[in-house]
Amino acid sequence: MLPQIDTISHPVSRRDYPSLLCGAIAPLFTPERLDGRIDYEGLQSLADHLCRQSAVSALLIRTGEGRMWSYSLEEARQAIQCVLDVARHRKPVIAGTAGIWTGECSDSPRPAVYYRRAVELSEWALASGAAAVLQPVPAFLTGGYDYTPQDRILRFFEDLAQSVNGPIVIYNQEHLPEGHALLPESLARLSQHRQFVGAIYYTHDSSILAELVRCCHPRFSVVSGYDSLAIPAFMGGATSSAGTLATLLPEVIDTAWRSLATPDLSVAWRAQTDLLKIREMLAPYQGPDIGCAVLARQGLHMAPRSRAAGRQPLRIDIERVSREIGHIRAAYG
Repeated sequence: MLPQIDTISHPVSRRDYPSLLCGAIAPLFTPERLDGRIDYEGLQSLADHLCRQSAVSALLIRTGEGRMWSYSLEEARQAIQCVLDVARHRKPVIAGTAGIWTGECSDSPRPAVYYRRAVELSEWALASGAAAVLQPVPAFLTGGYDYTPQDRILRFFEDLAQSVNGPIVIYNQEHLPEGHALLPESLARLSQHRQFVGAIYYTHDSSILAELVRCCHPRFSVVSGYDSLAIPAFMGGATSSAGTLATLLPEVIDTAWRSLATPDLSVAWRAQTDLLKIREMLAPYQGPDIGCAVLARQGLHMAPRSRAAGRQPLRIDIERVSREIGHIRAAYG
């Protein structure tokens, strides 16, 4: 029996969806100390900051924005527990519980070991208080003589639905190898399982999100992983946006979501314009590369670099970006 999840009505489709998958879902960047270890105090500071934002509907820990593949099993448990402790009774937490893997297809894990760890970590996270778990598409799975990578990915998720007794969010991440991105018909099939409550789908094409909404089960949430497309995604039936801008500017995405209930298209258009302005400013950089630096510059007590940034210096005018983000946040007060 799955736990009861609170639902709210989508402002356009009027369908009821899980409230934690509606609005702005904020992925947590992974602040890293100079010795290469995760800055857990900084992670707590970031989680506390996001819990105090009324515009944030849920926190995401151990995702693509947080460099999911760089965690060891011990780090994954410690980071998830750290965020759960801060967010308890404040915000729902969606925990990334993929099996351990470097992220390099040339260094593929044993599928059975990866699957077992994914199940064990998922069960632990749900028992520890996570509202749902996040499972990315296992990009290392290959095809064979009479089956495709898509066949193996479907089998992986269907087996997962039989093994994990709790809400699961599918993560169709960026830069998947050819043939691995979930097709609409594949996601529609998975959406029939009650364990799968939604999918974060990364695409620059809002029409793909609309097609997913059309073909998936009516209770299944489709979340845009590319948050500068928030308005087109919401108008097409997507329930939420999750990405760098949802962490840095959740109030803009929340305003866009709420404006469609009226509808007040002038407010929606202003929000979309502001999201595109910031996205254009950050375009040359990966979100995690600058997210920690911007937030540290704004006063959060956290390491000003992300694990995703590696050892390269951040060649960006942090002062200018912080100032622009501050102006936009103030306008949405």
